Amino acid sequence: SIEVLPDAEALALRAADVFALAARAAAARAEFAAALSGGGTPRALYRLLARQQFAQKIPWRRVHLYWGDERC
Repeated sequence: SIEVLPDAEALALRAADVFALAARAAAARAEFAAALSGGGTPRALYRLLARQQFAQKIPWRRVHLYWGDERC
């Protein structure tokens, strides 16, 4: 489905929600892997994921993060 959000802040909040939900769902069965993008676009999302409000919802011990930036 396609979601249209009013601004970049709303997009970052929605992305953080989706990330947390996906991480919990995957970790309930196995582990969760995500490739992180570089650059400035995802910066707001990463800041939100580090905040208590989202960080406590994510089973970080079952999460594997990979660097997906082509510039690296």
